[in-house]
Amino acid sequence: MDITTDGFGYMLAAGDLLWVPFTYSLQARYLAFEHVELGAVGTGIVVLVAFTGYWIFRSANGEKNDFRNGRNPKSRFFRRIACMVLTRLPQISLL
Repeated sequence: MDITTDGFGYMLAAGDLLWVPFTYSLQARYLAFEHVELGAVGTGIVVLVAFTGYWIFRSANGEKNDFRNGRNPKSRFFRRIACMVLTRLPQISLL
């Protein structure tokens, strides 16, 4: 997405080489050097938060898909929406 909209520039290259490995390995490094015990309650909370986030993600993408594909326009999610669905966005030139 970044490459198609912004182009492959310095910030994207630096982010791919510096920030992505740093942020993905920071948690593992902390857990490798610190002794952490969650117990049953802590593990349950982590699993509950993970499944709640996954459910929100899937339901939001499902609504987006239904809206894009024009499925069930009388659904309760689309009652307040009054717009014209375009298959392609208009091209705007800044030159």
